[in-house]
This record gives sequence, C-alpha cells and structure tokens, in this order.
Amino acid sequence: MKPVVAIAILCALFLALSACGDDAEEPPTASPVTTKLPTESPFNPPMTPAPTRNPPGYIEPTPTITPARDSPIPTTTYQPQLELLTDFVANRARWDAAGILNYQYEFTLACFCGFRNQPITIVVRDGQPVSLTNSLGEYLSGREYDIFLKYSTVDRLFVEFETTILERDPLGVEVSYDGQYGFPTMIKIGSLGGASDSGSVMTIPSLEVLP
Repeated sequence: MKPVVAIAILCALFLALSACGDDAEEPPTASPVTTKLPTESPFNPPMTPAPTRNPPGYIEPTPTITPARDSPIPTTTYQPQLELLTDFVANRARWDAAGILNYQYEFTLACFCGFRNQPITIVVRDGQPVSLTNSLGEYLSGREYDIFLKYSTVDRLFVEFETTILERDPLGVEVSYDGQYGFPTMIKIGSLGGASDSGSVMTIPSLEVLP
C-alpha cells in the first residue's frame, strides 16, 4: 500500500471516532435541593422571637398612678387614750402632792354585779382602809367586802382606773376629777343596760379629810 493511501485511511478512522465521541451521553447533573419551610399548624406552632435585652443603664419607666377622686385624704388620728393618760397622770400627781392619809369618802358602784348605786362609806387611816359600811351602818362582809375592797382607798381606785385605761377601748371610758385634790369623782366604763350590760359607773360624791 502506498503511503498516501495509508494516511488517508487513518484520517478517515480518526474522524469516525471523533463523531462517535460527540454523540456519547453526558453524565446527569444533580438538581439543587430546596428546603420546604413548615407551615403553621397545631403540630407546628409559630416560633416566638427571643426577647430582646435592654442595653446597659436602661431604667424601666415608673407607672403613673392617679388617685381616685373619692379617695379619703389622710388626717391626723385623734388619740383619746393619750388624753386619758395625760389627765390621769396630772390628777394622780395632784393627789400625791396633797399627802392625804386620813380621810373618809362615800363611794357608789353601779354594775351588773348586783349593786345599783348603794352608797358605801369608806374610812381610811394612814393610807389603809379601816372600815367599809353600807347605808345602814353595817360592816361589809363576804362577797360585798371582796368587791369593794379594791376601791377602798383613792390610791387603789387610781390603780384600777389606770389598768382600765390601758386595757379597754378608751372611747367607752369617761372620767372627771376633783379640782382641789385630784381624786376621781366619776368613772364610767362601757355602758349599762342592753344585752351584755358589761359597763360600770363609780362615783365619789364626797370626800372628807380627817385629822
């Protein structure tokens, strides 16, 4: 074979092989993957955004409270107990300054204990009771004596009344004092009558200084 013919044959084969390579299938390319976001449903509740933090130095504003038009205006509270104690101390000091140790006085007690303004005459010597007699001149004894014994001197009456001031509602207490010696001439505690009848009234209508 001639060289020219051989070269022509090789060229033809090369062209044929090139044509076959162009017709070969290209490898498949991967399609892009897309993510489908979930829709709101009972099984996919909406996401709550995270709370934002306040910057450093941030101060919460103070809410403004507007008082109601009918709200009461605070006023100074009256203290009747303080007034009772003030009068008590002043008159007790007046009685102590008088230095009276020998005296007699009439005393009445009205209460639920059964005594209704029955006058009792009490005689005191050296600051101690020596006799307690009723309106008939009879000496008290038994239950009557026990009830009136704690009122049998002015000093004991002051002690009983001081306890009353400190332990009871002062709005239910009334008292008046003698202008000269300072002893209590009337003490009213609570109220007489009614369902409870728990009040009492004590009076000293007269007091005589003894030699």
